[in-house]
Amino acid sequence: MQKHAKWFFLPFLMIIVTFIFWGVGTNNANPVQVVAEVGPYTIDSQSYWRNYERMQDLYRNIFQGRLTEEMRKSLDLKNRTLEEMISQKILLIAAKENGIRISDKELQKAIINDPNFMRDGRFDRDFYLNRLRLNRSTAAQYEQLLREDMAADRIRKMVMEAFMPYSSKEASGDKDNKIDKAPMLKRQQTALKAYIEGYKRKLRRQGEYTLNLDVISSS
Repeated sequence: MQKHAKWFFLPFLMIIVTFIFWGVGTNNANPVQVVAEVGPYTIDSQSYWRNYERMQDLYRNIFQGRLTEEMRKSLDLKNRTLEEMISQKILLIAAKENGIRISDKELQKAIINDPNFMRDGRFDRDFYLNRLRLNRSTAAQYEQLLREDMAADRIRKMVMEAFMPYSSKEASGDKDNKIDKAPMLKRQQTALKAYIEGYKRKLRRQGEYTLNLDVISSS
């Protein structure tokens, strides 16, 4: 466990997995419950459990296929998954409040350059639509989710990029001209977390932030 210790302290937002393609479908086998309300957005139990499975897959890859129950508990994957989903909603709210919009051209570029939708190295529209259909989604649904994801990612980068190297040593690097990015990365992570927490406090005051943790703790 010690050799993987760095992953226990790395803020979850720094190892984001884009869930929107693999999590757009629905599964009617289980009743849908509300896990969280974040401003105008709702996080339901079905989307939460899909993302939780994807998060476990991420860490299985990090730990080369090995993810024990002890590791799950140490990583607190259930809460990490929920926090990531909440953070995405908050960043989307912030993006809208700051006038960040993703143009049709930007959206189209993201789709046609996505390797998930390519055949023989080129974007294939029929393949694209078929993949969405297999995931029980439409192009309109997927593109709306992708547009939102891109907007949230843009403001995330804006917040983090505001915190650049603060010392000449960090800016110039060491004798081998290698920049030690760890201190800067830590400050960026701290700044992003503070930014998101500020929005949480605002939403709580307005009565627009509620959690139903029993939904995930009982499973």
